Amino acid sequence: MILASTATTIAQTLTTRQIASHVRKTLINNYKPDTSALLLCCKQAFVNIKFKVNKQGKITDIAFSNDYVKFVNEALKKAIKALERDKYLIKTLKKTGKIIVQPFLYDYRHGCSIPTLQKDTLLNYETRVYTAKIIKIFTTRNLIQQTLVDMMAFNGRDNLAIDCILLKPINDYFIDLPY
Repeated sequence: MILASTATTIAQTLTTRQIASHVRKTLINNYKPDTSALLLCCKQAFVNIKFKVNKQGKITDIAFSNDYVKFVNEALKKAIKALERDKYLIKTLKKTGKIIVQPFLYDYRHGCSIPTLQKDTLLNYETRVYTAKIIKIFTTRNLIQQTLVDMMAFNGRDNLAIDCILLKPINDYFIDLPY
């Protein structure tokens, strides 16, 4: 009887690969950012989501790396909380006591105002102005490099190391397609 009970307990503990799969599937299915905000957003970024499962099986200590876009973080927080419905995942994470870090890349550039060149006036000055505007748009909107530098800075606190399970990044692209 004890062997059967132990085998059942072991079978219900997920591997790191299975943890990653469960988290990824739940986040992809439950991340639903505000579409109207997506249409106005002009940003390509990378945010790390950190969370832990406490002894009661509740997700706690949800934090985001220094990149902050309110509607993205709100949607991610709801998606992370949806993990609580996955009993096998929660049971495993409760046992490990490890912090989970899930990188999340997003590319929402529908709201970018990209300047255009006149076809008949491709003067050097106009081309330089155009290039400067494009560079400004993408250097102020693409914050992936800075997030990598600050990848362990959560809630304004920089950590030199974190004992955690680091998962493969999830990519999310918003493309406004005509229906």
